[in-house]
Amino acid sequence: MGILRNLKVTQKLLVLIGIGALASLCIGLTGFNYVKEMAQKSEEVYNQLLKPTQWLGEVRYENARIDSNLLSITLTDDPKDNAQLKASMDKSIENVISQMNKFKEIAQTEREIESINQYDQDVADLTESRDEMINFAMKNENTKAYEIYKSKVSEKRESIDQTLLTLQQYNLEYAEEINKQNQNEIKQAIIMLCVILVASMVISVFVGLIIMKMIVRPTNELKELLSKAEAGDFTVHGSYRSKDELGVLTNSFNQMISGVRGIIQTVAETSQQVAAASEQLTASAEQTSAATHHVANAIEEIATGAEHSTSKLEHNSSELQDVLNGINVIVEGSNKISDLAKDTSKEAEEGNMIVANNLQQMSNIQSSVQKSHEVISSLSHQSNEVGKILDVINDIAAQTNLLALNAAIEAARAGEHGKGFAVVADEVRKLAEQSMSSTKLIAEIITSIQYNSNESVQFMGEVMDNAEEGMQITTETAEKFMQILEKTRNITPQIEEMTSTVQEISRSTQSVSDTAEELAAFAQENASSSEEVAASTEQQLASMEEISSSSKVLAKMAEDLNELVTKFKI
Repeated sequence: MGILRNLKVTQKLLVLIGIGALASLCIGLTGFNYVKEMAQKSEEVYNQLLKPTQWLGEVRYENARIDSNLLSITLTDDPKDNAQLKASMDKSIENVISQMNKFKEIAQTEREIESINQYDQDVADLTESRDEMINFAMKNENTKAYEIYKSKVSEKRESIDQTLLTLQQYNLEYAEEINKQNQNEIKQAIIMLCVILVASMVISVFVGLIIMKMIVRPTNELKELLSKAEAGDFTVHGSYRSKDELGVLTNSFNQMISGVRGIIQTVAETSQQVAAASEQLTASAEQTSAATHHVANAIEEIATGAEHSTSKLEHNSSELQDVLNGINVIVEGSNKISDLAKDTSKEAEEGNMIVANNLQQMSNIQSSVQKSHEVISSLSHQSNEVGKILDVINDIAAQTNLLALNAAIEAARAGEHGKGFAVVADEVRKLAEQSMSSTKLIAEIITSIQYNSNESVQFMGEVMDNAEEGMQITTETAEKFMQILEKTRNITPQIEEMTSTVQEISRSTQSVSDTAEELAAFAQENASSSEEVAASTEQQLASMEEISSSSKVLAKMAEDLNELVTKFKI
């Protein structure tokens, strides 16, 4: 059973077709063998029994004519009539000799040879007495001729007729024996053909059910799995294991599901990370924006209070320390945002590669399904060819039936001696009808195979449609990844620029804090520096607004991607 399970679908169907063809061949050869034997025996009955019996009947008929002519010759005195009667007797004697010579050529049994020897001896005695009787009759001594007939000719004539009758009876007995043998062989042939027919039917049905189960069950299972996968359930797993096309297709399906499941998991994790990163980016941008506003306000206060810098030095130092702490927070947040943006870009690139690999695998599955479609279509064509072969076998059986009918007609013409041959012809006709019934049954099985093959072709078309739909979904996923990757790449330079600006602000603020004690002497220089810091702060604020806008877009894309992923069950 394991060997049959691992065969290709083509080979499985060929096994079933081979069993049917082998069964038909066995039935045909068996019937042909028995018909051939019965034909040989029928020919033997005709040549060895029917024709010899006919010859012996003609000999008896000619002997009766000779006997009639002998009696007639004793009743006439006309020489002309006597000459005609003698000529008729001579012709009958020639016919008797000719027919007996034919019989002697085919005589084989000891009983026939003994009867022929007895016949030859009686004929020799009869010929001598008959010649003597004819001599007296030709002399018109009819009384003496008749006395010889009564005393010698009549006795030998009866002995010869009895011998011929014995030979005919022997032929009839031998014909009866052959007829009994034919009847026994016919019964054996019927039993043998019935056994072969039943065995072939049982084997064909058994193997056919097994093969149909091996094809239909995994096909239905795969169809159900594809329906679930189409609905978004990627937790399914095909359990069919075999080396045939369906086993390879199931294994490819499992690999595809595993790959898609991994992609969806990666996409889900990446979308969550992107969402978290975007939230952190938004929070950091808002925090940085607030700190920037705070710095701008502080610098504005420094600019307006430059004239009072000396009296406000301690107050300004404290404010600058707060600004420095806020800028440090901004630097730390900017570094985190930069790292998250780089990680997001890397994961998006990896996800894009996985989607591309899955797209290639879906293309390979579609190619495998196309090849399976072509193989099953070829099998359907081969089943049609087998149907044509069965039609030829059916025509042969019909011709055999017609030949049996002709043989029965010829046997009926033979009369009583052809009854045994008529029985044989009738049995041949029955065998031909049984052969026609068997071919019809096999034709029905082939029709069932063709129907299952057509269903498989239709199913493969559905599989191809599902594979194309899977490729379309995978392509859409790849496009989403490309959008994420593009947005991430756009954000990264802005984050780096923001980090550089914040670091520059940090250094400037540190410098301001260090020179706070010198503000009194350099108030005018401090005012100029405050204007530069204010300009830098405005640039930083604009950068923070762009980062905040990009992070919101990234969060929206992550949300859309997460909604798309939640449609699938993994």
